[in-house]
Amino acid sequence: MHRLLRFGLFVGCLAACGKPKQTAQTTPPKPQPIRQVVGIARIEPERGLLTVYAGAAGRVVARAVAENESVAEEQTLLALDPATDNAQVAQALARLATQQAAVAAQEAGLASLKLDWDNAVADADLNRKLLAVKGTTEQTLRDSEANADKQRQAYRKGQADLTQTRTKLAELRADLTYYRTVASQKTVRSPYDGTLLEWTVTPGDYVTAGTALA
Repeated sequence: MHRLLRFGLFVGCLAACGKPKQTAQTTPPKPQPIRQVVGIARIEPERGLLTVYAGAAGRVVARAVAENESVAEEQTLLALDPATDNAQVAQALARLATQQAAVAAQEAGLASLKLDWDNAVADADLNRKLLAVKGTTEQTLRDSEANADKQRQAYRKGQADLTQTRTKLAELRADLTYYRTVASQKTVRSPYDGTLLEWTVTPGDYVTAGTALA
């Protein structure tokens, strides 16, 4: 009886121990949507950080915008003292007016010289015809021809003088354009829409062309 009981327990143990162990199957968790990214970055404008430079020399008289203020393209940022440049523009205008008057006077004088030359040539031609019919003397013809040549030389000189005066007039116009350009650079404007981050000059500072302003 005891042997049968022990044998039954032994067989039951074998049956239990020999049965393969079943593992539980796990379902992977569903991925959660990403709601936040944490990191370090540097944000710059599309055109990058720009430095504004002075286009001319002068003393800073006013800053038109404050730091960290938004600005529009062509908006005035800073003004330099324009007194010297305005005076140069005024002087250039005065010289230009004087030279224009000189050109006008020489043009009128040249027209008069051309008329004198034409008359002298006509006189020489007339005397040449008169001499052919014994209506004048050879000396009179020579004198008229000499006068025609003299008037021709005077006209040529007048043309050269007028050309020189006109050249000077063109130079003065170029000077006026230059002075006006420099005067316009005394007003510094924003090249693009953006934000002025920092000034590097203050009112009263003297700057030269190429000095960093902002």
